[in-house]
Amino acid sequence: MLKYPSIKNLYKLDPETDYTRYDATQYARPEFGMLGSILWGMTEKIDGMNLRIIREADEDYPGSGIIKHRLKFKARTDKGRIPVFMEDRLAELFTLEKFAGAFDHDSPVCLYGEGYGAGIGKGGKYIADGVDFALFDVKVGDLWLQREDVADIAAKMNLTLAPYLGHTTLSMARVLVSRGFSTALPFASTDCMAEGVVLRPVVELFDRRGHRIIAKLKTEYFGKK
Repeated sequence: MLKYPSIKNLYKLDPETDYTRYDATQYARPEFGMLGSILWGMTEKIDGMNLRIIREADEDYPGSGIIKHRLKFKARTDKGRIPVFMEDRLAELFTLEKFAGAFDHDSPVCLYGEGYGAGIGKGGKYIADGVDFALFDVKVGDLWLQREDVADIAAKMNLTLAPYLGHTTLSMARVLVSRGFSTALPFASTDCMAEGVVLRPVVELFDRRGHRIIAKLKTEYFGKK
């Protein structure tokens, strides 16, 4: 399965501030300006490590008529390295049995999520001791699942789901992020600030190259830490 697509900032970064602030008058993509007034789904952006949990057919059994699967734990890119303590946590969370209980087919599946917690970037602000995984997207074959289906998979596999913050317009998302807000991750301290948000149109949209319309807003570029 391919790495998770890079997510564009909603606004361009301002060269006059050495690219440490947004220029909120300039959208990073023309599509964002055209879609500014529609409803977007808003998910909390977690400060951690982008991970892929891949279930695929085991190539050791070709032509047998029996489909066997194997699991792979990958960072965002194939060259990325997952810390041993994070990989140990993934091995606790994910088994072939769990996948079989959540998916009633043999298609390739990739779960995309954020590994976070102590020792993962600034993730110690969420979990002072230990690490965890928050699911934010699922791809089955070439199909991205809808948000409600992703939530259903998380429930079936007993996974933490990246907090969904509701529907909003881009201007209202800007207000929220510019003020800063506390994380909605379970068990995190209530005074722990969220890293930002990820925004997708409520109805999934793609550009002319087939790329998803998706954007991020980070609190740090509004001067919030």
